Amino acid sequence: MTGSVNFNMALPLIMGISVGAAVPVLLSAVGANKDGKCTAIAYLSSNILGVVFGSAVFYLLNALLNFSFIDNNMTMTTVAALNSIYRLIVVVVLFPFYRHVETVVLMSRKDK
Repeated sequence: MTGSVNFNMALPLIMGISVGAAVPVLLSAVGANKDGKCTAIAYLSSNILGVVFGSAVFYLLNALLNFSFIDNNMTMTTVAALNSIYRLIVVVVLFPFYRHVETVVLMSRKDK
């Protein structure tokens, strides 16, 4: 079927979109104060951490368990649902570590 998207194509696209969504936030931070810039860096950092840990865990589990759904075709609705589920999982998993992300972002801050 032409134009169809499998799960194994959709997940990396969704992960890339989550990082790409940080670009407008970073652009808007160009003229922002220090707090706005820190917020943009925290947003980008949390998205990158979500991609790194999410892909590591998913592909490790797939290598061990050989998921049967990996080659299933997805509809627009299932891609949208996967995007929502992925972002929810990232928030839930990273939430206990928000202080660590904040510390790293504040360490990168240049106070004058």
